[in-house]
Amino acid sequence: APVRDGSRAAQVALERECAVVAAAVEGGSEGRNNTLHRSACKVARFVAWGDLPRDVAERAIQGAGEATGLPPAECRTTIRSAMDWILTHATPRQAAS
Repeated sequence: APVRDGSRAAQVALERECAVVAAAVEGGSEGRNNTLHRSACKVARFVAWGDLPRDVAERAIQGAGEATGLPPAECRTTIRSAMDWILTHATPRQAAS
């Protein structure tokens, strides 16, 4: 289902990163968990900027991670780590563009 919260750019980014995570394969060049972490970091910028609620982002990425076969607890830990780091260290939108 399409995401209804946040800006259009945030929605597109979330949908795109969920697709990237869902396409990750076990033992691939990047690995599922690394892909999950990288995508969660990308989406977390929109959370930091106030464009996307954290719970919406976490639920969507969690579902994508679980769809690859990663255990739910591993997904939660990875996503929480990525979100917490980005929310602490996010670059203001003006500097990021």
